[in-house]
This record gives sequence, structure tokens and C-alpha cells, in this order.
Amino acid sequence: MLTGLPPISDGPSYDRIPQLMNEHVTEHKESAHNLEVSAPPSERRWMWVCLGLLALLLLYSAWTVRRLTSVVNLAPAPAVDHGPLPESVRAQVLALVAPHLENAILQELHTGKVREFRIIGKPKELLAQEFYAAFRPLVVDRLMPLLRPYGEIISFDITALDLPPARLREIPDQKDS
Repeated sequence: MLTGLPPISDGPSYDRIPQLMNEHVTEHKESAHNLEVSAPPSERRWMWVCLGLLALLLLYSAWTVRRLTSVVNLAPAPAVDHGPLPESVRAQVLALVAPHLENAILQELHTGKVREFRIIGKPKELLAQEFYAAFRPLVVDRLMPLLRPYGEIISFDITALDLPPARLREIPDQKDS
């Protein structure tokens, strides 16, 4: 053996390796546990609030998608009568719209197999909001059920207001003619 040289080390003793590994694993477990415990209560509270809001957002999104994808079906109506509109029905319609419209007129338009009723007039209310608040329920609750047996569409030509037409029943296919 040479003298004067330091002894050569073989590295860590093989007996010590399992002990070092156990120390590392326990140190890792303790540090992970310490992170959970060391988080202040306000952060945990915000975490639960955010998770709750996320859950509410997902539920509302699911509800919205379900409503948007559901098809609105019109109530089945009896067979349409494309004959002349009875005078009693015409008088009822004009009497219903008279409190809301000046010089109200009910026109009947025939386009192939589609019959359209058009109500023409000028609103008596000065503000559109007041007119809409009173007129829309009248159209939905009274006029549409009254005219449904006689045609497919009801539309409006009201001075200075733009009301969209409404479908009274399914429009027949044009290829059946």
C-alpha cells in the first residue's frame, strides 16, 4: 500500500442507501402535509367559494342548453277553414283592438295555401312601452286563439311601431298543391 495518500472512498456506504431513501420520502410527505395545513383559512374559504360558483355556472349552462335545444311545438289546431271570415269573428277582432288602435282595419291576405290576417292602425298610446304592455297580452291571449281556426299567420302594420308577425298554426307544404 502507498503511504501518504488519503484513502479512496467507494462513495456512500451501501448500508446507508435505504436509510437515505426513507429520509427523503418522509421529508416529502411532511412537506406536502405542511402545505395543506399551512394554507390560511381565507384561501381555503375562497377555494370553496370558487368551486361553488363553478358548479352553479355549470348547472346554469346545462339548463340553458337544455332550454335552447328543446323544440317549441304549436298546439294542434282543428282543420283550417279558408272560407270567408265570419262577420262575428271580424267584429270581435275589431272590438278587441279598438281600445288600442285608431282606425283599426283587419285585412285577409291569401298566398297559395297560406291565409294571413293583417291588422292595420295607429296606436292610441303615446309611448311604445305602454302600447306593447297592453297589446301583446291581447294578441297572445285573445286574438291568436280567435283567428287560429281560420288562418296560419297574424301580422301587424301599426304606424311607427314594428311588431313581428306570429304563426297561428303550421304552414301547409307547398308541394301538396
